[in-house]
Amino acid sequence: MLRMRLSGKTLVILLIFIATTAARENVQCRRGITPEDILRIRQVSDPQISPNGKRVAFVVTEPADPNQPGLPGNSDIWIVPSDGSRSPRRYAFSPKQERMPRWSPDSKYLAFLSNRGTDKKFQIYLIPTIGGEAEFITQAKEDVVKFKWLSDSSTIAYVSKDALTSEEEDKLKAKNDTRVLDKCFKYQRLYEINLASKEVTLVTKQDVNIKGFNYSPDNNQVVLVNSITPKLDDVSVNSQITIINRDGSYWKVLSNKVHGSACWSQDGQQIFYLAAIGKVHAKHPCHICVEGGSPNILVPNYKGTIWEIDRIPESQSLLVSCQNGVQGAISVIDLESGKIKNLKKVGRPYGGGPCWSINADGNLIAYVDASYDSPRDVWIMKSDGSDAKRLTNMNPQTNSLAFGIQEVIQWTSRDGMFIEGILVKPIDYKKGQRYPLVVQVHGGPAWAWWDGWLSYGHVWAPLLAK
Repeated sequence: MLRMRLSGKTLVILLIFIATTAARENVQCRRGITPEDILRIRQVSDPQISPNGKRVAFVVTEPADPNQPGLPGNSDIWIVPSDGSRSPRRYAFSPKQERMPRWSPDSKYLAFLSNRGTDKKFQIYLIPTIGGEAEFITQAKEDVVKFKWLSDSSTIAYVSKDALTSEEEDKLKAKNDTRVLDKCFKYQRLYEINLASKEVTLVTKQDVNIKGFNYSPDNNQVVLVNSITPKLDDVSVNSQITIINRDGSYWKVLSNKVHGSACWSQDGQQIFYLAAIGKVHAKHPCHICVEGGSPNILVPNYKGTIWEIDRIPESQSLLVSCQNGVQGAISVIDLESGKIKNLKKVGRPYGGGPCWSINADGNLIAYVDASYDSPRDVWIMKSDGSDAKRLTNMNPQTNSLAFGIQEVIQWTSRDGMFIEGILVKPIDYKKGQRYPLVVQVHGGPAWAWWDGWLSYGHVWAPLLAK
């Protein structure tokens, strides 16, 4: 028998060689992405961590069925432990759509929207976190657009559009669904429903169109993001921040030209919101006193765009989703110093609902992230950006695909404008060899390419570069 003794150093070198060879062979077995691969990607969105920080609910939208053209892919609500101790599982699902999971403040219930009912309208459903069947809560005449729990877990506030008249319903039944833009429009209004009595209260009786809302820490007031009418221009560029009493006895417009959501300071004395400043399309975080006055820009010298804001509980900071050039990030604005700090770079664009959420103690953040070779998944990290951990792997089939390396490139346009872009190289790229170049231009005006996963329905750089 032949015996061979290897020193520790020799053994390490041999193992590294074997591992490297195996990895190279594995990469060589992979293939480039195809249009069919792009259409089979599951879309992950809206991660919602429970207030107690133990679980994360999120939405998974399945690929559309090619045998049913025109119908969207089915969306379900999944759940995963925040410590990654178990695999994610479907939690609320049906042949219809489930979306917008929201935990009760006491973490005992999960509410969500679904059109699974006989009326085919999106209504609020409620399911106990210990298990059981989902119970429908609302019976709104039209779709529930969005909703929030009040802090005592006894009431849910929601937004729904005015119901159709009997004449309008008759027209729909006769398959006459023509609409004249910006005429005979319907207002979106704010309602409350008491979960014990099922009593519904109309909060906004005035004819204003509600886009978003947030209750004050003591639940006595509501900040509205609203437009005067549902007309497209009013909704897009003429929205307001309005403070109202919960009983509707007081209305005060604080600011115009508002874009996005609004939230309260911890002491209930200030409102934080996003606004377009001047002629710039980028959104800037502002704050204004609830008594009125001039708004103040929080980070006036920031060169990027901020898409989403929320206050971090028990802190003097705002959590923001932003993009600077082609780089997306989850960042924090320190309200005392006025400085912005990146917590985590992310490789996905903003869109498809909230991209993160914070637990009640403000020490954990659940978020979605992606990379150039992996689609969106749910991650979790501490509120200082440390201990980031991936919780899901919803598209394992992409492990068999090969992707060319992506690089951020920069240049100056003829008019002196500094521009960034993404260069996606072929899978078998060799330095010094010439390749054809395809340019995919983003027309704007208020979005951008990003350094990350670039294989969506209208984004296919890796497909062209393979």
